[in-house]
Amino acid sequence: MKKISFVSGSLIIIMLVLFLTGVLDFNNGIKKSIASGNKLYASEDYDKSLEAYQKGLEKNPEDTILNYNSGQASYQLNDYEQAIEHYDKASNKVDKYLNQGNCSYKLADSSNDMNQKMECYNKALEAYKNGMVNFPSNVELKYNYELVKSKIDEMNKDNQNQQDDKNQEDNKENQQDDKKNNQDGKSDQQDNQDNEENGDNKQEQQQDKDNQNHESGSNDENKNEDGEDESKEEEQESEQSKNQEGNQDEDKKNQQEQGEKSDEDKEDGSSMNKEDTSEGEQNDKDIMQILQMLEKQEESSLKNNQQVKNSGKEEKYDW
Repeated sequence: MKKISFVSGSLIIIMLVLFLTGVLDFNNGIKKSIASGNKLYASEDYDKSLEAYQKGLEKNPEDTILNYNSGQASYQLNDYEQAIEHYDKASNKVDKYLNQGNCSYKLADSSNDMNQKMECYNKALEAYKNGMVNFPSNVELKYNYELVKSKIDEMNKDNQNQQDDKNQEDNKENQQDDKKNNQDGKSDQQDNQDNEENGDNKQEQQQDKDNQNHESGSNDENKNEDGEDESKEEEQESEQSKNQEGNQDEDKKNQQEQGEKSDEDKEDGSSMNKEDTSEGEQNDKDIMQILQMLEKQEESSLKNNQQVKNSGKEEKYDW
């Protein structure tokens, strides 16, 4: 029993020594990393100082001192995103909030993307705000907070102006489109009106044409009727002319017969001198009859001529 108790006690002592030795070695390793890194940081060899701090963080990633120092070295190397991650695990110091906000501010100034710029400004504003909560009397935190706040307000104002300009431009384009549509609508209405007027004109022209054809047909009918009337009148006048010519022929024939009789009387003058007065009287009667007949023929001729004048054709048949 005494041997077992001695062995157990020996093991406990050995384990305790090893534990104490490891703890001492662990603490000595972190202290060495901090000391080595601080020395390099003071000489402005930021890359090697960061490497020294990273060796210590491999042993204890949550060490507040190593994270703060790593953040400072990353800030000097312009690796602002990595610096922000280290500052998040650092102990509460004014420089932690100042530098964390400054990293976000520098990222905002280096970005050309307006959305990313606004996001970084808001992160910087939040870091300064947290610092003022923990250190309300610090003037630098307050100054940086107001500076970033003015940047954000200016960007919001510019964005609003750009949005207003865009809205005005959109409204202007919409108005132009509406105006164009109205003009197109008026043009379509005018075209429709012109087409309707053309259709009406065509209908009127067709009606005029039909009326003209109707009038032409009426004129043709009138011409036919007039032609028939003229034909009838010409036939009547032709018959009258024939009658007159017949009367003239009869007069000539009678005159010729009278002349022949006169010649016979002249030839027989010697014998007629011896006839009685009764025969001379008879000849006078015959002459009177002839003259009366000629007068009747002349009256008939004048009468026919007067009928022709009254028919309105005197220019063609006046004689």
